[in-house]
Amino acid sequence: MPNKYSRDRYATIRLELLSSLIEYRGAKLMEATVAGCAVVALADGEVSPQETARMLSVMGTDPLMSMFPRDSIASEFDTYVWAWQENARVARDAALQQIGLLALQPRLGRIVMQACIDVTQADGQVHPRELEAIAQVREALGLDPEPAVPLGAPQSPSHNGAELSPAA
Repeated sequence: MPNKYSRDRYATIRLELLSSLIEYRGAKLMEATVAGCAVVALADGEVSPQETARMLSVMGTDPLMSMFPRDSIASEFDTYVWAWQENARVARDAALQQIGLLALQPRLGRIVMQACIDVTQADGQVHPRELEAIAQVREALGLDPEPAVPLGAPQSPSHNGAELSPAA
């Protein structure tokens, strides 16, 4: 007869590990998404309040990222903005490196791409440099060169992957 204590202990350890994995994946996704949104928002030389608000909104509706306080997300974003002002090339390269950590996880990469596309549309103006930034983010993620969602298409607040194309 199996020992009930060991079965319960195993179940507890398994749940703790699963919770840690979800938090880890969520943190990596949050960091890559903030980095991608920063690359896109800063591509035209300035960050509009609408772009910041859109990023926070998108991240607040994603199940893996909504566990992080808005202040933490905004602080991470502000770090990229500050670094960009100091040295844009170095900041962009650091952001793209952070984004590249999800290169082997196309499902998470598509969530990052969708957030970046949403940010490009936030202020009603898609600057050509923002389109270049989208291409850089896509390349860092290792996704196909076709857009996950056409620019100008209506956006959904849900990022469960259902509305995204199966790129990569």
